[in-house]
Amino acid sequence: NNSTIQHLLYSLEGIQFFIEDLDLANDLVKLDLLRLVDLLSHENDEIRTWSSWIFASAAQNNPKTQLALITKYNLLGVLSRVIVVETNDQAKDKQLYAISSLTSGSQPLMDDFVDNHNGLTILSHLLKHSSLATTQFKTVWFLKKLLHNRPCNKSILHINDILPDIIKLFSDSTKIQTVHVAAEVLIMLVKDDVEVANQCKCLGLDKTLINLLKTHQDEEVTGVCK
Repeated sequence: NNSTIQHLLYSLEGIQFFIEDLDLANDLVKLDLLRLVDLLSHENDEIRTWSSWIFASAAQNNPKTQLALITKYNLLGVLSRVIVVETNDQAKDKQLYAISSLTSGSQPLMDDFVDNHNGLTILSHLLKHSSLATTQFKTVWFLKKLLHNRPCNKSILHINDILPDIIKLFSDSTKIQTVHVAAEVLIMLVKDDVEVANQCKCLGLDKTLINLLKTHQDEEVTGVCK
């Protein structure tokens, strides 16, 4: 009932407040968190949002907690499953935040996300269907990190599907940081790939800008993004 939901939300907000302390975040993983993991699939979207946020905060810049949450609860797998069926924008934003926090600073975990949890497909889906500016930024930033840290990810990325969405983000976003990161992703995709450059042109990206991207001159790209 409503009172139970409100009580649970109050409890989750309290946990979120306390685990911003690193020591308390480490203490959290010593507890049985199965109930909290189950809340990631709760019917109430606010509960899904807060539970995802808790895991994101606990794992952020905390390798010990990252490893515990993944090995004990398969949390990366759980989040990868729930985010693709999530219908609430705020919950989806925090689920992506949690995935990013879980894998941050660990190349093996980022590779695991891509290789075993369809990570690139998830990010492609988010680019196409996310309306929140914060989610758009997190998505393109995460994509940039995956492509930069392991260039071979480009070969398994469905470029034909994702390219129009990155170009749209680059052209239409009102968030300067998002435009800049989208430009960096486009640089990675265009680099040494005439076919992708031609696709960019066909999709409406200005020829001058395509050439600019191909030069890989960050200062010029930054100037265009302003």
